[in-house]
Amino acid sequence: MKKILFFFLLFGVAIGHTFSLGCLMPDFKIQDQFGKEQSIATDMEVVLFAANKETNAVLVAYFKSKQKDFLEKNKACYVTDISKMPSLIAKIFALPKMRKYTFPVLLLNEEQAVFFDKKENFITVYCLKNGKILAIQYVKTAEELDSIFASKS
Repeated sequence: MKKILFFFLLFGVAIGHTFSLGCLMPDFKIQDQFGKEQSIATDMEVVLFAANKETNAVLVAYFKSKQKDFLEKNKACYVTDISKMPSLIAKIFALPKMRKYTFPVLLLNEEQAVFFDKKENFITVYCLKNGKILAIQYVKTAEELDSIFASKS
C-alpha cells in the first residue's frame, strides 16, 4: 500500500497536481508539532493551509483567540508547510514555539506540500464533505476566517 501511495505522490509531483474541486483529500500521514503521525480525517469539514510565515501568523493569532477545542468542534485542521525552513532552525526555534500552542498543527513534508494550493499571502481553505473537496477559498483576515466558520453553522 505504501508503494502505491508513494507512486501517486511522485506522479502528482511530476505533473504538478494540486487538490482541486471534487477530488478526495488523500489519507496520507502528516506529523504534528509533537512528531505524532496524524491524518486528515474523512469527517473533517475545513482544512486551513498556510504556506508562509505571514499566513501562519494570521492563523496562530486566530486560534489563540479561540477556545482550546475550536478546531475539533468545527471539524477543522490547521496544516502548514515548513519544509523549506532549514531543519536546524525548525528544530531549535519553530518546533519548540509550536509545541506551546494549545491547538494541533500538521506539518507537511516537501512531497505532501506540492498538493496544497498556494496563493501568495493567502490562507487556502478547503471545504470538505466526506473527504471530498466542495470548495476552495482564499482568505487573509480573522474576519474572513470567522465568516468561513459562521457559514458552516
